[in-house]
Amino acid sequence: MTLEEIKHSLEKDFKHELTRKIVGLPPGIARKWTQGGRKDYIETISHISKSKNHWRILVKVWQGHISIMPYMMAYDKVGITASHITDPSGPMELLHFNTHFFKRYRERLQLDIEKPEEVIKQFFRKNTTMLTGYYPMPDGTHQLFCPVYGGLALGKFHEALGIKEFKTFVDDSLLHENQKRDLAKVWKNVVAQVDQRMMIRLMALYGNTWWGTYVG
Repeated sequence: MTLEEIKHSLEKDFKHELTRKIVGLPPGIARKWTQGGRKDYIETISHISKSKNHWRILVKVWQGHISIMPYMMAYDKVGITASHITDPSGPMELLHFNTHFFKRYRERLQLDIEKPEEVIKQFFRKNTTMLTGYYPMPDGTHQLFCPVYGGLALGKFHEALGIKEFKTFVDDSLLHENQKRDLAKVWKNVVAQVDQRMMIRLMALYGNTWWGTYVG
């Protein structure tokens, strides 16, 4: 799939199918959590859309809170990729992780996982919330980044498509101390801006399954 095809598939599936499916999940999740002794758990549900797109819906219940995170797996000319819409009902970000990103993620974290599909599964289980920012470079440009488990996802924003594509992974050991300090400053501003938007949405849409539902 090209980036254009991926964007079309994501938007089409969310509009006609995925949002409705996600909204219907919490009652069953709550029952499973109660029947399981109210213990925290995380699972990945497979779903093939009517358009034959392969989706995984990550469900996490932690201290009585439900969070639901869908992502779509697809293939390009190189290998397997994964795409995720952060919040289709609010300030949407379309994040795309290409084959090279997952190759570097596996190598640099020294994951003992052979199947690419399982590498993707572990990545999203470790990163149930993702926010992006821009790091100012010496040449005046800005590097797109996203803090993830074990390091940083680095990529490029395709402005015409509205897609943030992440092409490689840098683990924490490859970052200098001054880079870590500068990134921390940028990240603090990103989180503050997102927190303000999120609080407004939570107050208006408490119980919305996308941001999380409390079942305890």
